[in-house]
Amino acid sequence: MGYVEQPDGSLVYNDDASNPVDDFQAGHNFAKRFAMFRDGTRTQRENLPTAQKRDGMEWYETDTKTRWQLINGNWRQVRSTVRRTRTQPLDVGNVAGALDFNEETAVSPVPDFAYSAGNFTCEIPGEFLVTGLLSMKTAGAQVGFTGRVQLNGQTVTEAASITSTIGSTCVPLLASVSMNAGDVLRIRAFVNLDNPGAGVDVGQGKTYVAITRVG
Repeated sequence: MGYVEQPDGSLVYNDDASNPVDDFQAGHNFAKRFAMFRDGTRTQRENLPTAQKRDGMEWYETDTKTRWQLINGNWRQVRSTVRRTRTQPLDVGNVAGALDFNEETAVSPVPDFAYSAGNFTCEIPGEFLVTGLLSMKTAGAQVGFTGRVQLNGQTVTEAASITSTIGSTCVPLLASVSMNAGDVLRIRAFVNLDNPGAGVDVGQGKTYVAITRVG
């Protein structure tokens, strides 16, 4: 043999040329293992010859910064999602403050955002769907709770709910945003009066936000 297979599967060739056919075939087999992962432009992906397509293969588009997978002969875009939950109690007043979703609870498969102290900074441009839930607990009735989705400091959408009794209420978040690299998304919350008994409820499924790439 003109090569030695390493523990990681790679091949180290030597000067033994007694069986070049087997040597070349071994190199071919090694390269084929990685044929499931390709990169190139969108045009290159769309024009990939049928003979080079393998079901389940993935393609990273270098011009659009998006990922695709071939499923049953059709290309499907891999949708990235980041989901964060607030796990620390927070009193809310009548000034809209940015919420820090301090715990990352899901990222799949590659995050499009860098996160820091309530700021979701876009790293890969695209179209995104923002969903989430803000849960508020209060010591009084008729407390209005508002949640806002803001892009670069401007409100994209907001939703509100008013407590009818002492207890809690929930505000759902839903927004569709187009973002460029460097754009910053924030979630803000406030109540309609300066009520020290009003605060954000915490825990997974109570107060969270999820951002999913849709284009």
